[in-house]
Amino acid sequence: MGFVRPEWLWLALLVPACALGYVALSRRRPARLLPRLAVERAPAWQRHLAPLALLVAAALLLVAAGGPTAPITVPTDRRTLILAMDVSGSMEGRDIAPTRLAAAQAAAKALIAELPRGVRVGVVAYADNAHVVQAPTAHREAALAAIERMKVEGGTAIGDGMLCSLGAIFPEGDAAKPAPHPPGGGPGWYRSAAIVLLSDGQNSLGADPMEAARQVALRGVRVYTIGFGTPAGTMIGPDNSQVLVRLDEDALKRIAAATGAEYFRATSGVELRRVYQDLQGRLELDREEIELSALFALAGALLVALAAGLSLAWFGRIA
Repeated sequence: MGFVRPEWLWLALLVPACALGYVALSRRRPARLLPRLAVERAPAWQRHLAPLALLVAAALLLVAAGGPTAPITVPTDRRTLILAMDVSGSMEGRDIAPTRLAAAQAAAKALIAELPRGVRVGVVAYADNAHVVQAPTAHREAALAAIERMKVEGGTAIGDGMLCSLGAIFPEGDAAKPAPHPPGGGPGWYRSAAIVLLSDGQNSLGADPMEAARQVALRGVRVYTIGFGTPAGTMIGPDNSQVLVRLDEDALKRIAAATGAEYFRATSGVELRRVYQDLQGRLELDREEIELSALFALAGALLVALAAGLSLAWFGRIA
């Protein structure tokens, strides 16, 4: 548990001081605290229950003043996940069996199949440009079919892939406009959606990736980036020729950092599945901090009312 206004918690020291004062006063002057007849007839626990409730109420109200917060899991029916996949020519490479694209498709389909049913999944493919293959949907079959339809195209427009993904999350047409920013919220504060962007190369055309990342960050959406390919940086083309493919890890790391997310590296289909499994756990466990001041204040007020009611019922007076 955290606190928005922790400086108020110093006042909590008054509670034990009041408790000690009450104990001392009740031992020395019990008749001054309550009507003498009520004191003589009432059991000890009745005489002390109402003051104890008041002390607990005071503690709860002071905690409420401190602005207590607690993390809660975001409901899955509010979640949207966009898979932005590189379908540039280098994804034909056979250094990852059977091909880079086929391995990426298999890992993506495994991820979709394991996601909670309430999570909506969208699919974006980017090469020379980017387009939505499947708008966010809760229907797993539609998302899986969209992954299966992907074909290798041309270059690598990473920035376009991010902007297209952002448009899929906010289809109302104002994806580039900043959303209302919560007080104290940093990058990645929007917890209802996330983008997982996979690339095996470097940006070659389209929007500048960092400018696109800034636009995504304005909406508070996180972009988890995945670098896919072998450490040697080469791929085996369809004609068995070796082609150097440089993975721009630095750019992918900066994109993830700018949006409050993380970068991952996968050099095989098996590793990519593990990355997706790790991501699934992180996405499911993302939590929001909510303030609980109202709950603590309500509990304190109820205890005050209880103490007053008991004192009135047992001793015929509130104070």
